This record gives sequence, C-alpha cells and structure tokens, in this order.
Amino acid sequence: MENRPNYKINRYIFLAIIILFAFMLLMSVMQFFTAFLAALMFYVLSKPVMEWLTKKSGWKKSNAAFLVMLISFFIILLPLFFMGTMLYKEAAMIAANPETIMQPFKKMDQSINNRF
Repeated sequence: MENRPNYKINRYIFLAIIILFAFMLLMSVMQFFTAFLAALMFYVLSKPVMEWLTKKSGWKKSNAAFLVMLISFFIILLPLFFMGTMLYKEAAMIAANPETIMQPFKKMDQSINNRF
C-alpha cells in the first residue's frame, strides 16, 4: 500500500512531461499554420474547377491539375509582380530625391519648435 501514492505521483509527473512535450511540439509547428491554412484555402477554391474539368469536360486529372496550378500561379504572382515593380519605382524615386520626403518633416519640426 505504500507504493500507491508514489504511483500516482509518477503518473502525474509523466502526464506533465507529455503535456510539456505536446506544447513544445505545438509551438514548433505554429510557423507552418499559415501555410497550412493557405493550402487548405487553395484546395477548397480549386476543387470545383477540378471536378468540372475532370467530370464534365472529360480531362485527365493530371492535365486538369496542371491547368488549375497554372491559373493559380498567374492569379497569385501577377499582382505580386506588379506590386513589386511599383514599390521598386517608388523606392528608386525616393532614393534619387530624398528631400521630397524630408521636407514635410522639417516643416513640422519648425512649426513645433516655433510653438514651444
């Protein structure tokens, strides 16, 4: 009967260690959570197109998957490409003439100094 309390203590310690490892595993996997949700979103959005191409149009699954991936690629990357070129042009303009950005801050600094 003397071993019974030790058995409970060992069981609770083991449970605490398992919970600690589960928490550490969850924290290490959290960085992939956003990517997992994005993949799930793309699956949900592309499933009707895949079904329509394979069942109604009679395409092979590989050809339909290639077309869906190609369309998704352009839908995602074209706006990112254009946004990147726009940001590059803006950054190049600011780097060429930084005074246009600094001038309003200098005016604000002068007005604050004049008031106080």
